[in-house]
Amino acid sequence: MSAEASFDPPRLPQIRVAARTSFDKAQVLAASALDLEFVAPSGASRFDVDLAFEGEISASKTDDLPFVLDADPTLTSDAVIQETEGESPAVPRPLTEGELFSLITLGRLDLQSDLTGAEGIGPTVAETALDTVFDLLFLSGLQTALGEALGIEVVELRTTALSTILDESGGAPFGVSFRLGGYLSSDLSASYRIASYDDPDRLYALTNELRLTYGLGPFELDVVGRVNFEDISTLQPASELSVALRYTILGGTSLETGLDLGGERQQLYFGVSFGF
Repeated sequence: MSAEASFDPPRLPQIRVAARTSFDKAQVLAASALDLEFVAPSGASRFDVDLAFEGEISASKTDDLPFVLDADPTLTSDAVIQETEGESPAVPRPLTEGELFSLITLGRLDLQSDLTGAEGIGPTVAETALDTVFDLLFLSGLQTALGEALGIEVVELRTTALSTILDESGGAPFGVSFRLGGYLSSDLSASYRIASYDDPDRLYALTNELRLTYGLGPFELDVVGRVNFEDISTLQPASELSVALRYTILGGTSLETGLDLGGERQQLYFGVSFGF
């Protein structure tokens, strides 16, 4: 995976991203409802799928988004398939972009996928493919690289759907969350998160969160403190404190009680969760 941002003032940056993942031929064929075989790459058990993503950032024409990204992501692969159903096998052909999108989003090949048509799963894939590809090929790889470089157990990078940047009519602000954490001892872990517009209601321009988790046998205690800012320019904080205690009875079944304290709400809750 590689990513590059080129700056040429006074223009906004140009973004170039290249990522690669691979799939096991046998697993793909097992998940397909059709009779297929891979003609290429020959002699290999896996095939590659490449994402090419290039676009230019430009100023938004609305107040809801600070900028928009004009990009046209494409997927390509070295795989060549052949349908073997019937007396005469079909002519070998490469996988289409719609089929590659269906493979990445659904884990199987949909030979009816057409990103521009109304048949198959094309319209649905077209709406979600960019977000899924960005999460699988870019964010997950970046998290792994940062974790190895920093030498810590938890590196979590999350964003709202990337497609909201591409659609100026989305209206909701784009949120980013970055969490770092690890174990302070065998029973105690800690993490710190900084985020923008990552809360459920997208109210806070900036959130700082410190979480401590203490586990002792079937008991687990979570203490979370947050300092939120609705407007960074005013720097008027809204503080929150949450305490939760969980007791695991058997397997995935547990009892939980907790207390949330904040400037606008105070609540005490109790719950039971079941796992199967």
